[in-house]
Amino acid sequence: MKDNYSSWDINENEFPKNESIKEQIVFLLRYGILAPSTHNTQPWKFKIQNDALYIYPDWNLRLAYADPDDHNIYISLGCCIENILCAASYFQLPYSLSIHSKSKNDSYVKIIFTKNKNNDDRNFAYLFPFITKRYSNKLSYLQKPIEETALKELANAQTENDVKIVLIDRHHLVYTISQLHRKAMLTIGKNKGFREELTSWVRTNNTTSSDGMPGFVMGFSPLQVSIGKVVLRYQFIFPILAKKDISLIQKSPAVGVIVSKNESVVSWINTGRAYERLALTATSLGINITIMAAMIQDKDSQAELAQILQLHGLNPQLFFRLGYSTNNSYHTPRRDLKINFV
Repeated sequence: MKDNYSSWDINENEFPKNESIKEQIVFLLRYGILAPSTHNTQPWKFKIQNDALYIYPDWNLRLAYADPDDHNIYISLGCCIENILCAASYFQLPYSLSIHSKSKNDSYVKIIFTKNKNNDDRNFAYLFPFITKRYSNKLSYLQKPIEETALKELANAQTENDVKIVLIDRHHLVYTISQLHRKAMLTIGKNKGFREELTSWVRTNNTTSSDGMPGFVMGFSPLQVSIGKVVLRYQFIFPILAKKDISLIQKSPAVGVIVSKNESVVSWINTGRAYERLALTATSLGINITIMAAMIQDKDSQAELAQILQLHGLNPQLFFRLGYSTNNSYHTPRRDLKINFV
């Protein structure tokens, strides 16, 4: 396994159960950094003090064009946090979590761990084996319906009361949403800054980089990646990408959104937690999942999506599609954990 993919190779039997809380927290973080993030930027920083873990956004990895309001950076933190809590539950390490948010630019999460209390009912330890198996399948899904029991289990994967998972499997709604996605893609494609930023995070298929998106995640051959890194800088490619995305959405047996009552750091973090719980649940059911960000990034499309789904004042925070697939699973690179400490 290449060094930039070695983070995915974790032996759970190496958990330091007889060592200090600090050593145990460090081990949990190995699962945290496997979380998804926009463009695979991995925008998290950690600090450990005694029995407490502090998690901060890494503002050096802020995406000025793909995430101008910074909601995605906090969603990524939420995904990371959910992995950590799932691992803690599995290793029977009780915890308490608090979100501290003075402002959008001054927020962090604190998790206190203890070895001396009985583990409470954080009963999602069964999802732990799927942390290292989860991946974002951006390829085409089979046009095979998802069973009603599975849809119910997925819809119940939310973690906090201020966010909700909404699943859509009605064809006419999926079609309407696919057309809105096209509109959003054409809008964001007009932004030169966005195109340049996106291109800067695309990697070759055999990359030695520890971040970014290898072309194979989009089904690109090495030659297509080389061409893509050139043409993504130009607006003309976005109608072509939008047409491809329309097909991906319409062939998906279900799509969904995570919605929140508020637009706040707390809601964004909880959106990330809900998505990661959803992604792990989907993986456990043999269902693929991936985020498609354009409709949330384009605020007009975000508002229109809320109208289409009749959300009655709730805010769409994240859009995704679900389905079965026969393609081989893959992962994306990760930085060495040591780099992520404050």
